[in-house]
This record gives sequence, C-alpha cells and structure tokens, in this order.
Amino acid sequence: MATTFTEFPAARLGVVTGNEPGGQTSNNSYLHFGASGFHPDFYEPDANQVRHAVGGLIAGYVGLPLHVPGADRNSLIQGMNDREDPNDPIHGVPDINLNNKTVPYGMKIATYSKGPSLIGPRHVGGAEASTLLQKSCAPCRWAQSYGRV
Repeated sequence: MATTFTEFPAARLGVVTGNEPGGQTSNNSYLHFGASGFHPDFYEPDANQVRHAVGGLIAGYVGLPLHVPGADRNSLIQGMNDREDPNDPIHGVPDINLNNKTVPYGMKIATYSKGPSLIGPRHVGGAEASTLLQKSCAPCRWAQSYGRV
C-alpha cells in the first residue's frame, strides 16, 4: 500500500519518520487520485485523498498518534492531526476527519493476532489489510484489480 498510494517506500516507523536509511525517500511512482467518491466529511477539493487515507492507515500501523500533547503545525514531532489546521474548513477539517477514521484502522491492522503474517510476526496484515481496502476505498479496489496493491 505504501508504495502504491504514497511517497513512502515502506510502511515502517523509521521510513515514515526519516530515521531509517532510505526513509522519506520520495517515491514518485505512486498512483494519483482526487477526492471524488469520498464522503463530504472527508472531501477536499484538488487533493489526493486516497494518498491521505493510506497515509493515515500507515501512521496508525507504525504507531504515530492522532495528536502529540503540546504539538502544533510547527512542531518537530507531530501526530497526524497536528499537521492540519482545524480552522480551515476546506483543507484542514476534511483531513482531520479522515485521520480520525484511518489512523485507528491502521492501529487495528497492527494489533496482536493469533499467528505470523506477511507484515510481521504476530500482527494482522496481508489479507486483512487488503479486505479493509476493498471495503472502504473504490480507487483502492481498482488498483487491486490491476495488481497494483
């Protein structure tokens, strides 16, 4: 998902934060979508909301929170919602609404499971993550049908 829908080369904390070799290396070959098909609460004009939704899933999966106490848009360490402007109804609020749904789902993907998976030992992943995408994201279903996920 990371390389298909975001600029991240992998869904690992070190990659997302830039603390791992190759972390935050730009991946410009990810699929670009708009915001059509998203519920009005998540709609942001001229935005790649699929990228943002997958970014929220990745953030939750690697353990980034929605909010870091005391953080704001200028802080070095931020939660997903700390990066957004809650006073901007066109760009900030839709992203906060989307984060509030996707980050918890990402955390659920990474929760303890009954056995090993492709993502890591004793974590839910692989088929479970694909099922979540199929149910929640029409562009994701399209990409999956063409072998991009």
